[in-house]
Amino acid sequence: MRRKVPKVKAQQSVAIPQRLVQFLKYANELIFSGDEAAITPSDDLIQIVEFRGYLLAYGGLKEEGGSQFEFGYFTEPKQTDKKWEFELSREQIAEIAKNRLTHLTLWACTSPDCGCKFQRADDTCFECDYEETPTP
Repeated sequence: MRRKVPKVKAQQSVAIPQRLVQFLKYANELIFSGDEAAITPSDDLIQIVEFRGYLLAYGGLKEEGGSQFEFGYFTEPKQTDKKWEFELSREQIAEIAKNRLTHLTLWACTSPDCGCKFQRADDTCFECDYEETPTP
């Protein structure tokens, strides 16, 4: 059994990797064209699969009629850890697509083996913020 034991996260300004830029350019195209994947609230209608079928990133519109999108990004192919979870506005996505916005401010786990980053300091990391509880 596991119990939640939140750990402190460190705020970081991180350069947006080229793989993520390409994904957000694709998301921007869907938003600009009014594609169903970009106007239907969802956490995964927008996604790109890389070579060998590994998911690069996914996300979607947070709420109907809104302009905020939530995303998950895997920093390496075939990765389940080292994932970034963040939100961007329609405008921020467009700025990234135009190479005008090049950094994100995220909250990172402080464990050197983790690599996960989040939108908020109190977001939960499945790997770092839980501990195994001894069984009686």
